[in-house]
Amino acid sequence: MIHVEVRDIAAADRLIEALYVAAGQCPGTTQATEWQGLAADLETGLDRLPPQHPTAIGDNAADRAPGYRPQVRHDTPEAKLAALAQPAEDGHLTWPGPVTCRGLPLLTLGGRHFTAARVAFRVHYGREPIGQVLPACGLRTCLAGDHLDDRPARERLAAAMAALEG
Repeated sequence: MIHVEVRDIAAADRLIEALYVAAGQCPGTTQATEWQGLAADLETGLDRLPPQHPTAIGDNAADRAPGYRPQVRHDTPEAKLAALAQPAEDGHLTWPGPVTCRGLPLLTLGGRHFTAARVAFRVHYGREPIGQVLPACGLRTCLAGDHLDDRPARERLAAAMAALEG
């Protein structure tokens, strides 16, 4: 078991994400399995810490350690997506976190991995996507719901384009 202290939370969070991303680069290997095990042990260590609350009123932000950010636990992938996705120009919604080996946004919660696009699609359309979810806008990390298509949407678009071309 790995012991994590409160002062190490931010570093542990970054390390967990890096381990999962690295494991995704070489799935099925002994090394990937070891990295996933380490990440799971780190998550268990984090889960055993007491909840972190904002500091008392009157606390001076300048007194905090560099890189300080309050740690927030998310109960669902949807909550994590809503908290971390960032609005960008032209209606895009970008993911600041890790990506898969193919460059698609990766969301990790409780040791489980989700492609953030599938979560965003489900939130926007209220249904599970069919097949792979890809941004139709061309921005690989875009998670804006109306920019995302699943396989049936791409097939409908292809059929409509074929009909137009005659």
